[in-house]
Amino acid sequence: MKKILLTSAAFLALTSPAAAEDFEFKISGFLKWFATYANQNDNVYDATTGTPNAFNPPAARLVGYDKTSLQTNGEIDFSETYHINENTTLSFVMQLDMYRDKVDVDLSYLKLDCTAGRFIVGNSKNVSAMMGVHVPDVSTFALEDTDFVKMVRVPFGFAMNHATYDILDDDTAKASYISPEIGDFSFGVSVMPSGSGMTPRNAYYSETTRFERGANAAVLYNHDFGKVELSVSADYAYTKPTFKGTPYAAIPVKEKDVHQYGGGIKARFGGFEIGVAAHAVNTSDEVGRHFRLTGVYATKGVTWALGASYKIGPFKTSASVLQSRADSLTTAGKKDVYTLSVASVVYTVMKGVDVFADAGYIDFKAAAADRDLSNSSPVFLTGAAVRF
Repeated sequence: MKKILLTSAAFLALTSPAAAEDFEFKISGFLKWFATYANQNDNVYDATTGTPNAFNPPAARLVGYDKTSLQTNGEIDFSETYHINENTTLSFVMQLDMYRDKVDVDLSYLKLDCTAGRFIVGNSKNVSAMMGVHVPDVSTFALEDTDFVKMVRVPFGFAMNHATYDILDDDTAKASYISPEIGDFSFGVSVMPSGSGMTPRNAYYSETTRFERGANAAVLYNHDFGKVELSVSADYAYTKPTFKGTPYAAIPVKEKDVHQYGGGIKARFGGFEIGVAAHAVNTSDEVGRHFRLTGVYATKGVTWALGASYKIGPFKTSASVLQSRADSLTTAGKKDVYTLSVASVVYTVMKGVDVFADAGYIDFKAAAADRDLSNSSPVFLTGAAVRF
């Protein structure tokens, strides 16, 4: 009887109003349904073997890259937050990504917020992704690190860097720190012990390694000038590559370090935003080729983006363009040029319900003369989203 009373008392203490205020559990996310259209070069890949038709004729229709398609995707975020005291919270976060019939655990990390700043440990984005200033963009498929490549096939061996921030480490395990804002400035740093477990779509399948260690640093400046708010960022990333655990380890390569530099500036006034960002990757062509063989884009070159957006009431729109010029992996001394231009409209029908449309053009212009190593297409999509 004594044990029962003690257990009951402990349960009441944990579920009392005071304890409930110290603990918070949230579920949020979105679901999207949309129709897409693209009319690309059907001869880029052979449908049977998956190899480029330039090397393996005859031509055949791309598998999974239909001209028109109905698609769904979504995300569910779970977070548990403990309010330790007035200035300190401890959160556990997990994010699930859904695309068609596949579900991946995208992010999963522990986050501590206190007067000293924010500490993050686990599978998360790096500080250049979290703190970097990116161009305005309301596109459903995004301008940077875009999902439009799920509609238009990237040609075999094509070299590009499709973001103005470091994405080489993707969502691998890391430790990050972001400082409190001090005089409009804040800074952050991420440390990655390795790239273990990475694949092109983040699915864990083995201890395959693409980098031995890495680090990422960023600084952010925010200031309100009254009618204009200004944000400026700069970031640097270092990566020590290693390909010993990859399927292409037998191909000899001098594993030179990868250095990346990026920055952006964005101004907000009224309902308008305008911004520009740039990113440079400095590495050897050999290292870039090995990364590309393992499904990762990190080739020597420069990427820039420019965009503007406007929001009024339930309506928001944006127009943006991103271009990558990277050393070709098939034609020495020349550049592969990737360009994505997108115009987007989003209208909020009611709280949590949006309808949207994107129209743009994507162009993979290879340095090689062979047409089947290039690809381009208009891209269109329209649909609805529910956010919760």
